[in-house]
Amino acid sequence: MNLSDGAADEAGAEAEVVALAVAAQSEGAWDETLARMQRAFRMVDARGGALSFDTNIPDPERELFRSIQTADPEAVHFSSDVDSDEKGDDEPNPAAAGSKISAVLNRLLERAGAVTRIETRVDGRLIAATTVGLTGDCYSALGDVDGDGDGRLAPERNASLDAHLNSLRVELQARRARTTLVLSTMQMAAKLALAMGTGNPLLALPAAWKFIRGVLAERKQIEQPA
Repeated sequence: MNLSDGAADEAGAEAEVVALAVAAQSEGAWDETLARMQRAFRMVDARGGALSFDTNIPDPERELFRSIQTADPEAVHFSSDVDSDEKGDDEPNPAAAGSKISAVLNRLLERAGAVTRIETRVDGRLIAATTVGLTGDCYSALGDVDGDGDGRLAPERNASLDAHLNSLRVELQARRARTTLVLSTMQMAAKLALAMGTGNPLLALPAAWKFIRGVLAERKQIEQPA
């Protein structure tokens, strides 16, 4: 697989998890995801090491407990540039994995705060344009919205404006989802770092990211019609 294929795969994975986060936001499932994270930490405190072998525990929690149990508190490789020859081909580099997830979160946060312009055109003519600012403020302008002479918009123009508003709604949902995803992953990684004994949230990022993705994907699968 060449570099362009790898970049495409990463972009697809990012788009997938953002879509899951958007769905969780619109369906009120995000609170449940955060609540499961809190319950998982309480279970670790109460029950300890046998949790990863409990088949009654959902997969995301069981993988999280396994990550806590197998964490190496002495991991000191903080550079993502350490190659496999230095560490051994069979020994994973926790910091490199954490750096990769950190880069994903940085991209998501950059997109969440970027200035975005949304345009709606019909037959090449601008109907409406909205600029979403750094703080989420929206500035809209109407283009060619010819009416029928009495101040009302023609039906097709009205439909186009409805489509524009829908595109704006989708963009704002995605921005909120990206921000929530980043902040929640970082929050969980900080708590995981303490539970894993590493004291370094970077090393806990992969486990936090995997747990949140797992819970969101599980929720979507449950809600899919049979």
